[in-house]
Amino acid sequence: MSEKDIERSILHYLSMLPNCFSWKEDSQGMIWDKGGERKVIKLRSRYRAEGKSDILGVYRGKFFAIEVKSGRGKPTQAQLNFIESIKRAGGHGIVVWSLDEAISFMNQIK
Repeated sequence: MSEKDIERSILHYLSMLPNCFSWKEDSQGMIWDKGGERKVIKLRSRYRAEGKSDILGVYRGKFFAIEVKSGRGKPTQAQLNFIESIKRAGGHGIVVWSLDEAISFMNQIK
């Protein structure tokens, strides 16, 4: 499965959980040039979180972050730092490679 397919399956699962509010977090801005090619713009600010997880949400009053990878994909150091920051603040965070891992993670939050 592609990363996008895994994200979609997780978001669908989360949408069916009672007392869960979640969303896909867009991590980069995109614009199109006049030739129709995509260009990625990274906005810099000391208040922007680097390495934001793909999926963020609140479940039963608890904040969570899920970074989604596929195949042999590995999280960047910025993504790992973001998850650790969430945990230090009392939230829950994880890197997953499948829907099953996300389901197990959400069951632990209960």
